[in-house]
Amino acid sequence: MIRSALLLLCLTTHPLDSQDPTGLTAAYAELHAKLEPPEAGAQRSSRAEQARLIREFLESFGQIEALAGRDELLKARTRLASLLLCDFELSAAGTEFAKILTASDPNDRDLRPRALYGLAQVQEMRDQRKEAGATLRRITRRYEGTRYATYARAALLRLEGSGEMIVGRSAPAFSPRLDISGKARDLNSLRGKPALLVFWSPRHQSGLIELRRLLRAADRAGLPEEQILAFGLQGDSQLQLAIAEAEGWTMPLIALANDFLDPIVLDYRVRSVPTTCLIGPDGTLLARNLSPARLADALRELR
Repeated sequence: MIRSALLLLCLTTHPLDSQDPTGLTAAYAELHAKLEPPEAGAQRSSRAEQARLIREFLESFGQIEALAGRDELLKARTRLASLLLCDFELSAAGTEFAKILTASDPNDRDLRPRALYGLAQVQEMRDQRKEAGATLRRITRRYEGTRYATYARAALLRLEGSGEMIVGRSAPAFSPRLDISGKARDLNSLRGKPALLVFWSPRHQSGLIELRRLLRAADRAGLPEEQILAFGLQGDSQLQLAIAEAEGWTMPLIALANDFLDPIVLDYRVRSVPTTCLIGPDGTLLARNLSPARLADALRELR
């Protein structure tokens, strides 16, 4: 009864088409136009707005069993799962990827490996490294020749090569990243000096309060802001810059477009914001997530 009512709603909400009487194709085209505006220079909706639009689309069509395997629904679920993954909503993302694997054609070589790769990312972010490795190897065996097999091999190298990030060992290196001002930043340029890596989000209010305390402690201990690299997650560069200006921060700001999926975030095992990593002058990871008082004491010892 519920499915029949949903189907009736779909039929009355979207124009009928002789080749697509459910209206799914037209509804998906409308959704895609909202997510990817065709007008040159048009601004894309925020991630939260994109997720809302996709959920509305899935609420209209996703519970109709006869449509479960349709390409439009699978693509919408894939995009929603990716948005959830970037926002570290791991359970919800894993659920969507599992639905894609259940509903898609077993012979599909695009959405299925993408869903498996997403599940591997969920597993890695949960520190289920063994399970993530098994999923990635499944992709390389089953989907050789696809871009996801290439991604999986690169992820396996990272998983198998980086090992556990342990205090007292060398901090994971990363290639230079451009800060918001356009200047390249990396750990090598800070060699010989202590450095503080800060992973933060302008959207996390309680995390901002904690971050203020940490940065005040670092300032009192005499750490120059040039030796603090602030990696921003879950917010565009303009929002990060606006908050930094309001707070009076002058430390280098590096926006991470892929948020919790960024290789730096994965290598440093960032599970929440803010996360801080104190790096010694020789590149050793000295400590993670020190309290403000302990951070100040550690920095004074390094001077």
